[in-house]
Amino acid sequence: MKVLLIALIAALIGVSIIAAYFYGLSKKDVKSKFVLQPFDSTLVAWWAAVFAILVVSLFFLNFDSDFIISNNIGQVGDFVGGLTNPILSFIALLVLLRTTMIQTSEARNTTEFLERQALFMDRQKFEGTFFQILNRLETYCEVHFRKVDPVTGVSEGERVSKLISANHLACSALSPISQLRRVKKDTRTLLYNDVCIGFNGRAMRALRLINNSDISDNLKRSFAGLLIDSMYPSERKIIVHFAFFYNRTARKMLRKWDFPRLKKHAFGCYLIFQYYKGEIGK
Repeated sequence: MKVLLIALIAALIGVSIIAAYFYGLSKKDVKSKFVLQPFDSTLVAWWAAVFAILVVSLFFLNFDSDFIISNNIGQVGDFVGGLTNPILSFIALLVLLRTTMIQTSEARNTTEFLERQALFMDRQKFEGTFFQILNRLETYCEVHFRKVDPVTGVSEGERVSKLISANHLACSALSPISQLRRVKKDTRTLLYNDVCIGFNGRAMRALRLINNSDISDNLKRSFAGLLIDSMYPSERKIIVHFAFFYNRTARKMLRKWDFPRLKKHAFGCYLIFQYYKGEIGK
């Protein structure tokens, strides 16, 4: 019986070690994406066979010579079954546990893959829409702002741009309220027209798409940079002055995404430059 007791204690220790091993694997799977492999079926069969042989061997090593097996089949069955059934059930539980862990890991990987695929498709959809809007914006600019006058050699965008900042120094010397009134008066005939309204609508459609998308902030800034680079400096000058006076929402959005990236002398007055640089309130 001492041998049997030692074997049972060893089995208990083994069970504890295996349980701790599986606990460690579960943590490793979560943190480091360790890939579990299923138990080899041959290995499981050998485990079961070894345990069964061990139990039967313990029985034959410990039963009395006067004990007649044929007359005590029930006791033999109780002894062998009482020891082998828990052990074999535990082996089955280990196999089931490992299978469950593998299925859980695969389900998690599948979910992550589907999420990445959804993000990729959303990104593709966003890029397709963005570049379509950007192409229409550039076409609009080509028609209305970039054609060069054969007489003066100056494009319409450059002409309007120069007139916007023509009185920069004089306007900047006035009080804040006077600066805004003077620039708005000087630029009203230049900017408040169908061409600039259409230009503002197309440019802000692209910027709203960027602002409201689900992409990361770094990508948003990257696409905002593409939008800025697609415009000539004169066109950026037109859009920020139009938005400043006639579209409050557009004005805030342009400031948020670092438009127009122009020097202070390019503005109608210094106050507008300060606004887009974030130096004064919204």
